[in-house]
Order: sequence, then C-alpha cells, then structure tokens
Amino acid sequence: MSFVSVLKNLKNKVDTRVRLNKQIADTQMHKEKLEELIQVEIQKRLQSLKANQRSDLKALQELHLEGLRAFNQEWDERITELKVQGLALENSMKEKHRLECENFKKNFESSSIQPKQTSELLNLIEMRKKMIKTKRYVEADVAGEKIEELKLKLQVDWNKAQKMKYNAQFVNLTTRQATELESLRIRIRNGAEEKEKTRKKELEQLLQKYQNIILERENKHSFDLQKYEKILKKRKDSNYNIENGMIIGESNTIKI
Repeated sequence: MSFVSVLKNLKNKVDTRVRLNKQIADTQMHKEKLEELIQVEIQKRLQSLKANQRSDLKALQELHLEGLRAFNQEWDERITELKVQGLALENSMKEKHRLECENFKKNFESSSIQPKQTSELLNLIEMRKKMIKTKRYVEADVAGEKIEELKLKLQVDWNKAQKMKYNAQFVNLTTRQATELESLRIRIRNGAEEKEKTRKKELEQLLQKYQNIILERENKHSFDLQKYEKILKKRKDSNYNIENGMIIGESNTIKI
C-alpha cells in the first residue's frame, strides 16, 4: 500500500471519529435539553397538583361552612318556634287566670247573702210592734232608732267579715295561679335549656365529623405528594416518561 493510501485511510478514520464525537455531543445536548424540558413539565405538574389540592380543600371547607350555616339556621328556627310556643302557653295561662278571677268575683257576689238578724234585733222589732199596737208611740220611736242602729252595726260587721273572706279566698286563688304560672315558666325554661344542650352536642358532633373529613383529605393529599416525590426521586435510576398527565415508570404510575 502506498503512503498516500495510508494517509487517506487515516484521514477517513479521523473523519469517522469526528462525526461520531459530534453525534455523541449532539445526543448529549439533546438529552440534556429533553431532561430540562421534562423537569420543567414535572414542576409544572407538581404545582398543578398542589393547586388542585388547595382548591379541593377550599371547596370542602366552603361546603362545611354552608352546612354549618344550614345547621345554625335550622336550630335558630327551632329555638324561635319554641319561644313562640312558650309565650303562647304563658299568655293562655294568664288569660285563664284572668277569667278565673272574674268568675270568682261574680260567684262570690252572687253567693253573698244579707246578714242574719240577731235575737236581740228580732226581739226589739217584736217589742216595737207591740208598742205601736198599744199606742206607745214615743217608746216605739226610741225602739225604732235602736233597731236602725243595730241593723247598721250588723251590716258594717257583715261587710267587714265578707271583705276579709273575699280577700283571703282571692289571695289563695292568686297564690295558686302564681304557682301555676311559675311552674309553667320553669318547664318552658327547662325545655329551652335541653334544646340548647342538644344543639351544642349536635354541633360538636358535626364539627368533629368535618374535622375528620378534612384530616382524611389532607392525609390523602400528603400521601399523593409523597408518592409523587418518591417517584421523581427514582427518575434518575429508572425510565420514567410523562404521558397524558401521568408519570409512567417500570413499576410505578401516578396521576399528576
């Protein structure tokens, strides 16, 4: 082989090596560019995942707030209705007591009789009649005056006794009515307190339920992020690609 041929062969080998080196350099550059694009896309998907999780929690919290508003509105209506019913019961009892007082007064007045004449008064009346028959008019006039004095005293004493009797019975009636009204108010108050206790208990249960739901959702979000980050960490040692919003690997797949 001539020296020229040797040089040509050497040149061809050098050219081939240069082309190979250039291809390797281009391949590495493309690989690095692709890796950079993949990293950008991964971070974009990661931020999208976090944003979706925040949006999910916000929607869940708003749903819970709406549930709390409905709960409070329903209970406010119950308490208002209970107060209205209690007020109606109290007014009804007051009207009943008013009628009882009116009937008591009417019945007392209708059952009252005139005072019974005493034996002294009856004897004096008979004596006056005899005086008139025997024309003892002066004595009869004196007896008449005495009779009127006795009648007046009897009427005054009777009125005083009737007033005391009326007052005593009326006090008994109003005392009984006051006791009935206070008992009703206590029942109404106890009923309202029981309702408030029930409301507080149901509210605590509802808040605990919401708290459990939020905690469960947050745990799921945390698990998804950890799984995502774990897969990303293995990218350098495995063949992962991004396809249709999924990171696809040899043994792991996660939606992003």
